Amino acid sequence: MTRSDDHVDGLDDALAEIGRLRVYEPPADVWDGIVRELDRAEAPRSKGTRRIVTALGVAAAVALVSTYTLGAFRSSWAIDRVAGTPVAGTRAIATRGALGEGEWLETDVRSRARLSIGTLGSADVGPGSRVKLVQAGGAERALRVERGSIDARVWAPPRFFLVETPAATAVDLGCVYSLEVDSRGNGTLRVRSGQVELQGGGRLSLVVAGTAARMRSGVGPGTPYPSGASQAFREALETIDFGSDGRSDALGRLLAETNVSSTITLWHLLPRVEPRERELVYDRLAALSAPPNGVTRSAVLALDARALGRWRSALDPSWSTERVRLWKRAWRAVWSYARGR
Repeated sequence: MTRSDDHVDGLDDALAEIGRLRVYEPPADVWDGIVRELDRAEAPRSKGTRRIVTALGVAAAVALVSTYTLGAFRSSWAIDRVAGTPVAGTRAIATRGALGEGEWLETDVRSRARLSIGTLGSADVGPGSRVKLVQAGGAERALRVERGSIDARVWAPPRFFLVETPAATAVDLGCVYSLEVDSRGNGTLRVRSGQVELQGGGRLSLVVAGTAARMRSGVGPGTPYPSGASQAFREALETIDFGSDGRSDALGRLLAETNVSSTITLWHLLPRVEPRERELVYDRLAALSAPPNGVTRSAVLALDARALGRWRSALDPSWSTERVRLWKRAWRAVWSYARGR
């Protein structure tokens, strides 16, 4: 590929930015890989695109620093009292304190607290909550919410921050979300920015900005749905996900309530319903958003992984209500590359 002078200058700026942010020297193959990723950027046609290439460099720098510094060992997280008197272990938190690995943070109906997730972000713990610090540092950071709620704001590489619940584990993909768990271990995840992967009971649900998902103890995560879905839609989906009777009737009610914003629900339902019902889900999904060329009805109904993956790639941009900026997309892509090495 022929690189214009502007492209060379932009790439040099990007690499210089990375150089200023490097704290530890990464392995040569990772560094070379990031340079290759930057070098693949389309040759700029205007001065403005130099800033785009530089943004890619900053994204790569963040990914590198994340890889080689966020894994540092920590044995506790800082706590800030927000209201009332939270309790960490057996210690009442009057203003500030720390929560160690293996300790529980508990709030009563009048107290709230903020946990600092190292350098990765924060988690606000709501009233009536019981939250355990499972892992404070290392390759992952993990909390367990036994009951209550957290409001997480995470600036971290994907899959660094996990939240366990009795029903499922929320794997953060860089986002802002709230998680509520009732006394029976059931709960709801609502994502406002980014994406969260819910895992448990052999199920996996991708919950993106503007969508939510229920969780049921002993079952796992439910199917993601648009936050603005109608009450009838949500009640039908609850029966499909967790009910034992009336699932076919519920599917009919749900399909009647679907629109373009519901394609995330329909795609997730394809492998979760019976073969006869799968045909109905496919037909409604195809009517809302036709499958890409080469993705056949028979392949989808047979749950061919490649066909499902291609259709998901085509649908994915319409699922989130968030408009992800270029720098954030670049950061995620370069981080994924670095972690994969």
